[in-house]
Amino acid sequence: MDYWTAQLDSGGQVDVIYGDFAEAFDTVPRHRLLLKLKAYNIDTDLVLWITDFLCNRQQCVVLNGEESSCVISGIPQGSILGPCYS
Repeated sequence: MDYWTAQLDSGGQVDVIYGDFAEAFDTVPRHRLLLKLKAYNIDTDLVLWITDFLCNRQQCVVLNGEESSCVISGIPQGSILGPCYS
């Protein structure tokens, strides 16, 4: 943040890229997403962070005592990237 502030104060510019990962995580199988990120030469540390966030997770639904089959796509329920319902 200090670097950005100094750049802007001196008349420079700061380029920022924002991404909406929630939509990607909701529909794309995780392994395919990670392969694509690597193929596009996304920074290794970022790919590792996303891998850690997604690895060894599965989701299922329990309704009236019946459990659905588990899925491994989508983002973890209750995470910061998960949907908010009001």
